[in-house]
Amino acid sequence: MAESKRESIGKIKIDLDVSDAITGLKAVQREAKAATKALAEFQDLAERLGEKSLADGWETAESLRSVLNYTEGERRPDE
Repeated sequence: MAESKRESIGKIKIDLDVSDAITGLKAVQREAKAATKALAEFQDLAERLGEKSLADGWETAESLRSVLNYTEGERRPDE
């Protein structure tokens, strides 16, 4: 192993304000949790729908779009 060649020539005191960085990281964490939850819900829906052919994909996509729009506060098209 190599020897450490550290030499102290004094002390430096640094005062950092990292509150903006922490706030940003918390926002990223919230978004990651929301994305994880949405992915889990999507996977659950995909399992319930079962395996579909490509031809059925457009119908499934339209159904999903309708559900997602409804959860975002829009009215469902059949209402």
